[in-house]
Amino acid sequence: MTDSWASQALEYATLPLHGARGPLTRIRARPGETEPSEPHYQLADYLDQRGRSERIYAVPPKAFWDAAADIVRDPAALMALAQAANDRWRYRHAVQLVRAATQAGDSSAFVELAAIQARFDGYDPESSIYRQAVETADARGLATLASWHERHGRRKEAEQLYERAADEGETPAFVLLAQLKEGAGDRKAAERLYRRAAEAGDYWAQIQLAKRISGRDKEGAERLLLKANSTTTDPRLWYPHLRYLFDHDTPPHLQATARKILTEGADAGDVDALLTLAEISKRPDRSQEAAAFYRRAIDAGSHEAALRLAEITPDEEAQRELYRQAAEAGNAGALFTLACMSDVAGDLERAIQLMRRAAERGEPDAYWGLSDLLERNGQTEEAEFVAVSDPDGQGLSELLYFRDENGDSTGVDRLMRIGIDAGYRGDFGIGMFAELHRPDDVGWQQARRYGLEADGRPSDPWHVGPLGHY
Repeated sequence: MTDSWASQALEYATLPLHGARGPLTRIRARPGETEPSEPHYQLADYLDQRGRSERIYAVPPKAFWDAAADIVRDPAALMALAQAANDRWRYRHAVQLVRAATQAGDSSAFVELAAIQARFDGYDPESSIYRQAVETADARGLATLASWHERHGRRKEAEQLYERAADEGETPAFVLLAQLKEGAGDRKAAERLYRRAAEAGDYWAQIQLAKRISGRDKEGAERLLLKANSTTTDPRLWYPHLRYLFDHDTPPHLQATARKILTEGADAGDVDALLTLAEISKRPDRSQEAAAFYRRAIDAGSHEAALRLAEITPDEEAQRELYRQAAEAGNAGALFTLACMSDVAGDLERAIQLMRRAAERGEPDAYWGLSDLLERNGQTEEAEFVAVSDPDGQGLSELLYFRDENGDSTGVDRLMRIGIDAGYRGDFGIGMFAELHRPDDVGWQQARRYGLEADGRPSDPWHVGPLGHY
């Protein structure tokens, strides 16, 4: 076999077959874009769909992971493969791929490698991997490393890394450092840091700074809010932040300023301002006021407002009608709620139909809702597929506990296994379940600690080791 066999095979895979596109399509640079140094290919849609359904539980063999670490030179691709290995509890292969990414020039990968080392070998800020991570990390990576120091009581080191992260443009690091200073009793330093974050446009910092200076500088605090309002580039995020001023420790004058800002936005027809005004008015003695704001938001085109109004509407038929209106407009949350209502009413078939539509529309809770309905309707395999496909990771956990409560031990073990092999992101859910409900199962406990081999066997004890170690 010649050295060019790989390129010849890729080229062959792009050829049409029986008039249809081949398995791969070469990705060409668009006008004005730079052509990549190596060819890039896109998998045919029909193969992608088949892989996501029929082969969702198939895990590549050891040879695949080894070859990827040896051959792939794109750091982003290596990190994506490492995440895929990690999601499937193939932790040793994940380490192998992250190491390859560091060698391919991805300096940020050292932070991920340090995180893996802390998980398996224990937190060690003196390790060669951790020191390299500190030396090469970008601003966000520095903030991550600082948070580890903070959790382990190394406040001085945490402050130093937060400061570096902030100086390199990670504005949230100012806020984290401010909280650290405030927790240590240094309020003046905390205020200075909140001010720096506020000047950089951080909404949370602007709110916190206004609250902290309002006692001694009433006008200054009000000016701060008014200036933030006049310079905001995203009212959709700014208005909801103002609700944090409506707590017991915010002075009335500051709340009045916030309400004035929200009222001006509401009068201009801003839905987020109306929703925020409704939320801060949701008290038993002001429910009519909240309802009025929700109705104005509905008139402005908000389906979310219909859901929230339904929550505070005492009349069941009026409540159901609001959900119907939002559902007819395609609101996923309304579809989910109507599905739950149908289930309570005993109409399981209708509940499944509505829950499917809610999931298709992107309602996060609809995945676990649908898997639960399907399981109770005897559609076990589809229930499993929906559960492991849940992007938020709740579906499989809910199904695990449902089966366990019903004494289905075999079904539980199968679900845990296919969840891992499908790359279920809720590793915490399966791992925690194994810890609580399989404490005496040596295989599961070993898998929790050290992961699985490519063929699914629990891995023997191993360590990440220092830089250069494999």
